[in-house]
Amino acid sequence: MVIRIPFEQDALKQAYLTQVGGTISFQKGKTPVFSFNSEEDYKKYRQLLLGGDESYQ
Repeated sequence: MVIRIPFEQDALKQAYLTQVGGTISFQKGKTPVFSFNSEEDYKKYRQLLLGGDESYQ
């Protein structure tokens, strides 16, 4: 299941996205989004945003 959330210009958020294996997806005529391959990857991303588990860095 792919999870998509709104795109963020923030370089740190983009770095976290990359660290957990996420990507920035582009679709013709739509705004870009952050895409995660699994709920677990999304949870890791959220944990990084909250300053949590350093093991993902």
